[in-house]
Amino acid sequence: MSVRTAFPFSGDVAERAKASLRANAPKPIESSSIDQVVAEREVERFRRALGPFVVATEATRMAMVFTNALESGNPIIFANDSFLDLMGYSFDEAIGQSFEFLVSRVADPEARTRIAAQFETAAVETIEVLCRRSDDCLLLLAIRVNPVHDQSGKVVQHCISFVDLSAHEQRVREERAALHTLFQHTPDFIVTMNGPAHRFTFANDSFHRFCGRRDLLGSEVAEAVPEFSAQGLVALLDEVYRTGQSVTGSNMPVRLRPQGEEDDGVRFLDFIFQAIRDSAGNITGVFCEGHDATEKIEAADQIRLLQIELAEVSLASGVSTMAATIAHELNQPLTAISNYASVCGELVESRVTDPQALNSAIKGIADGVKRAGHIVRRLRDMTDNRPPQYETFDMREAIRESLQLVRVGARAGTPIEYRGGSRLAVEGDQVQIEQVIMNLARNACEAVAEREGGRVVVSSSTAGKDVVVSVLDNGPGVPPAMASALFEWTQSSKRGGMGIGLSICRQIVEAHKGRIWLESSSDAGACFAFSLPLQAPFR
Repeated sequence: MSVRTAFPFSGDVAERAKASLRANAPKPIESSSIDQVVAEREVERFRRALGPFVVATEATRMAMVFTNALESGNPIIFANDSFLDLMGYSFDEAIGQSFEFLVSRVADPEARTRIAAQFETAAVETIEVLCRRSDDCLLLLAIRVNPVHDQSGKVVQHCISFVDLSAHEQRVREERAALHTLFQHTPDFIVTMNGPAHRFTFANDSFHRFCGRRDLLGSEVAEAVPEFSAQGLVALLDEVYRTGQSVTGSNMPVRLRPQGEEDDGVRFLDFIFQAIRDSAGNITGVFCEGHDATEKIEAADQIRLLQIELAEVSLASGVSTMAATIAHELNQPLTAISNYASVCGELVESRVTDPQALNSAIKGIADGVKRAGHIVRRLRDMTDNRPPQYETFDMREAIRESLQLVRVGARAGTPIEYRGGSRLAVEGDQVQIEQVIMNLARNACEAVAEREGGRVVVSSSTAGKDVVVSVLDNGPGVPPAMASALFEWTQSSKRGGMGIGLSICRQIVEAHKGRIWLESSSDAGACFAFSLPLQAPFR
């Protein structure tokens, strides 16, 4: 702010006023009283010179004083009520005082020098300082010194404004304290480091636990955690401090030796390093945020191993169950082979020449062997950990073959009905798709096993460009609490169950670019369905 006034206050004017008062005084007057009278007259002249501006200054809520730039010490010639209330002075105590008196109340000597320099330069600067009130209470003030020029451009006064930042500072302190508490107890790492040596200025509880609760604050990273330096993390900090570019790391192995322990262990770290800049944009340190990913990685590894083991156990368990049912199915071709072999033997012993009967018996033996071989080959394919064999097959035939095996193992009297129309061409691994059908159908049979009049209906149809297979039963339905996790890896509620049958079904169907879902469920039963892309019709 630059103000021009037509009323310059000079040292000569003040001296002449003092001399006139002394000459015309009827009795001796104290020097302090003369100075006070002179000061008051200076204020009146100031008021008349600036007129409405002074009225506005008196009414403003901003604390302001004016000093006389033409007298040494820059004596105060005006102070508004806001300033007097802020600093705790009366009007008489402030008027006539050298501004140095107020500057002496500034707590920081360096800041006093900067404020004093403002009276000698044209540059205007706002300076934040701690200043003492008349009662020695500390205030955080923003002080700004503006020169006031006369019409010729000469600096005749200085207008000094004061803004109380104490309330703002208190809010900032409270906010910082709240953030400090939040950062201190957050489960993620929060770390700040200052300077090119990366000296710790803050490290929360999570980071202390990760490092083995070392004494970090005030120490350099390379000294406090030498493992970081040996494993390249300090080099990354150097890069961030030098370039200002953020660096992120995921699942980075770090070998740490906690204090008091002989064995060191590998931990895995997810982190981001970001540069800390000051108000001028200069890099002053590095901020780190991250978390210990060790448990996540170990859990993921355990889940993968468990999934592999459970898949193998599930397959073995399924095959074991199927083997018992297939053994029953093998009785038919084996019995036929045995019977035809007996016929052949009888024909040979009777020496009766009947080529047609012999050929019929031999053909029966061949058919029985073929049927048994087909059953064994299908079992071998399902137990062999081979890659999927994709081919185009008829879904209708796959369903019929699957239900034939399920009927053998189903509870006696449980009707399993298939409702299908024309041939439906599907591309995929027929053995795997049959495994899905058998799993759903077997679950449906188990659901109606204890229910009078239980029945299972399997149907196939088309829906747009998909083949849809549905398995409906009239059992008790699926509890609502279980419905959302049916196709996930969960603990089975069935005695001896693995709890992973439907999960494997989902994996197989999705690998064939299809989907599987629970169509409906109620006290009247449940309906499961899956879909696969429909191929071109068979010719």
